[in-house]
Amino acid sequence: MAPIIEKVTTENLQLGESPHWDSETQSLYLVDIFGQSIHKYVPSTKRFTTAHIGKKISIIIPVQGKKDQFIITIDRQIVLIKWDGESKDISILETLYDVETDTDKTLNDGKCDSTGRLWAGKRYKER
Repeated sequence: MAPIIEKVTTENLQLGESPHWDSETQSLYLVDIFGQSIHKYVPSTKRFTTAHIGKKISIIIPVQGKKDQFIITIDRQIVLIKWDGESKDISILETLYDVETDTDKTLNDGKCDSTGRLWAGKRYKER
């Protein structure tokens, strides 16, 4: 049987990346790096929501056991945010770590391993 592929949004994502399936909420989270936004898709309701951050984001990962809290990366920083997944607004709760002061580099893809440790890579910014 061939897989079923369907379009889930009419939004024009510029560079959709870093998908994360949250089995607890049965939701897919992803970022649009160049669109500077985070997204949530709920297959059961076909609802697709967006919050614009205004800076390049490369990952979004729900914080286990913390409702509406996520780790995102903004440029060189690892940041804790609060987002209900429905509104267009987020609250930055805390900058957890500034990876490096070299402004030529930015955080790129990342994921958590099975023990909850965050692994992320960095790259040179476009010039």
